Amino acid sequence: MARKLYLVRRNLETIFGPMDFDEFKDGFEHMEFGLQDEIASHCSKWVFLENTRLLKRKYPEIHEYVYQNLRTWSDGLQNKIYDTRHNRPPSPKKSKKALIFLFLALTALAGYFVHKEGLLTDLTLSRSKNFTINDANKLLKEDKISVLEEKMKVNIQDILTSNKGSDLYAWLPIIRWYAYHQDGELTGVPPQFLKGTVDEISPDDCSMASLRDMFFDSVPQWRDLLIRRQLVDGDWARLLAWDPHWIKRRIQAGWVKPESYLGACVYMGLRVFYSIANDQEFMARIQSVYKDSSNFFIHTIRNRLAWLSYIINGTTKPKIGFEKKQTDLISIWSCMENALQVADLKRCYEFGGGRGAEWKVYTDYRYLFNLVKPLMFDEQTGKTLLGQFDERILSIIKNSDPYTQLDIRAEVSFLRHYFKEKGDVYKSLQRVRVEFIDVDLTRSYQW
Repeated sequence: MARKLYLVRRNLETIFGPMDFDEFKDGFEHMEFGLQDEIASHCSKWVFLENTRLLKRKYPEIHEYVYQNLRTWSDGLQNKIYDTRHNRPPSPKKSKKALIFLFLALTALAGYFVHKEGLLTDLTLSRSKNFTINDANKLLKEDKISVLEEKMKVNIQDILTSNKGSDLYAWLPIIRWYAYHQDGELTGVPPQFLKGTVDEISPDDCSMASLRDMFFDSVPQWRDLLIRRQLVDGDWARLLAWDPHWIKRRIQAGWVKPESYLGACVYMGLRVFYSIANDQEFMARIQSVYKDSSNFFIHTIRNRLAWLSYIINGTTKPKIGFEKKQTDLISIWSCMENALQVADLKRCYEFGGGRGAEWKVYTDYRYLFNLVKPLMFDEQTGKTLLGQFDERILSIIKNSDPYTQLDIRAEVSFLRHYFKEKGDVYKSLQRVRVEFIDVDLTRSYQW
């Protein structure tokens, strides 16, 4: 069997190859090319190595090798850094590989530096020529968005290349703000740097271009999720299933606006659907599958993303008539998440009856999970539920969402304490705060 051969293109002009897989690995390990470069096989389109979604689809063997190596290098460097008292960058005697991939490996420490050392507000922070991190934070605080955007446009490359170690990561929240205020990507910056360390199952790249491709590929499955109420396996479907209050309750260091990677993914997805009318290829694909129902599917997904972004990011509230009966799956989820009264939550729950055992079990779970908010907001009615629930009922809630796999131990802890403390919301919240210091359950309904 003939060996599969590849070409690698640097700077859109210099081409390496042809080379086989072993030769590619050798070149990558010796830094002859990197994530900012492109790869192609015979008669195939060029794909950037940093485009994880497209690379995985077109060249799975290359994707597996490249990103397994990144994880290995990143984990090794991260362990060394945590074990070093002063968190110094590697000395010049360290390997080239370590120096280059330090840019990625320190991503996981961004939140640590910002949160632990107070670097975000320290007046001695790094400066990029005449534009400092303090200047950037001040502009953002004063909501001078256009000025900050222009400053970042002029200085971004200098910020990325002139700052090292903790100085660079002092800039990370602003760098992320700038990236996701644009289209979710920066020239020469791998998506993993913007994403950082995220425990939750989520897309590797939440740029508009990547999410557009993700939703484009998923078009034939939209009916399965929305109408047939099947829990489809895919990042796009899990994104739509994320509970916005869960995201809002989590405090993720290293982010400002949006406040988390998941929030950034939601916002970028919303922008994809806001601009979909101008995407002729995307519209043609939707219409070829759904014909006259195309607008329904577009409108339903856009409304879901708008609802998520409204709760998480404070964007414009969508016009959704929650008082009407919801029939599609994700509108039922939004209805439950909107409920501030136990009675309203029950009404939304009843909209989701039937349609299979898997859906019934998951609807029961989302009902119990979404009780957290009404129990805090509607204390009097909540206390009437005390006789209806016990540990056996709550046992259907595990430590993670059975579909999205979001870690829900804090919410489960609140429910258990609530019923144990006979409806004492204050005492239950206090116990959860001690157990989960990075979760604030009270943020979920203060919109």
